[in-house]
Amino acid sequence: MMMSVNSCSTSCYWSGMMKMTMMMVGVLVLMSGGHEVIGSSDMEVNDNDPNGLFLKACMGPRGEDDVEAVKSALKKGASINAVHEGSGQTCLMGSVLRGKINILKFLIKEGADPSIAEKGGYTPAHGAAFQGRADVMDLLIQADFNVNLQHEDGYVPLHRACWGEEQRHTDTVRVLLKHGIYHDVLSSADAENHTSMTCLQMTKNQMTKDLIANFIGTDNL
Repeated sequence: MMMSVNSCSTSCYWSGMMKMTMMMVGVLVLMSGGHEVIGSSDMEVNDNDPNGLFLKACMGPRGEDDVEAVKSALKKGASINAVHEGSGQTCLMGSVLRGKINILKFLIKEGADPSIAEKGGYTPAHGAAFQGRADVMDLLIQADFNVNLQHEDGYVPLHRACWGEEQRHTDTVRVLLKHGIYHDVLSSADAENHTSMTCLQMTKNQMTKDLIANFIGTDNL
């Protein structure tokens, strides 16, 4: 039986998207519903290694939002844009992925570079979108960070938020739309996904579908 073009486009898309999702999970290594990241919380750090102390403060478990530890490491000579050797994450990226709002606010104020991607090429906005961190995304936008930067896989942060199936992902989509990100921004076609698609076309989250329907003023979605 010959598959229709539309059917092929949809099936090809989901096949490609699942592969990209697994790649993203492999990079971020999510746990606890996507609100924790296994990373460098157990890294052994010499007290004479300012960058190590700095990164450990940012990459510790969620809930350990210790701005004073970050300040102390910086006073000892840590670079605000120091990069963790294993993950390629900066302190800024680490705080985004772990929801460390207080550290994130401090780093933004001190001028940490938001354009430094981790080893998979994902920027803080991509991480916040994938995890559905609406509060973090709002902070990034208020700081004038680029939250519409396309990754080499063809997706922008909005698309990653649209993949999510929980309320927090819809909330993140809402933040992006509220601040002017166009709901119809297209992904780029690639070897796995032979057609460009919008957030609405790729999401399976009914809450996100309803949000976009309300945003554009139609119930026929």
